Amino acid sequence: MPGQRNFEHLPLILREQGRAKLTGGGNPSPQTIANRNARQATALP
Repeated sequence: MPGQRNFEHLPLILREQGRAKLTGGGNPSPQTIANRNARQATALP
C-alpha cells in the first residue's frame, strides 16, 4: 500500500467476526422519486 493514511476522523467500526452491520436502504424518498421521474426532462438531446 503506497503510504499510510490517517482516517481517525471517520467513525469506522472494526469487525473481526460476525456479519457487517449495514445502514441505510429502505424505500426511496419522495424527492428521489421526483428526481428520477424528471430525468428525461433534463436529458440532453
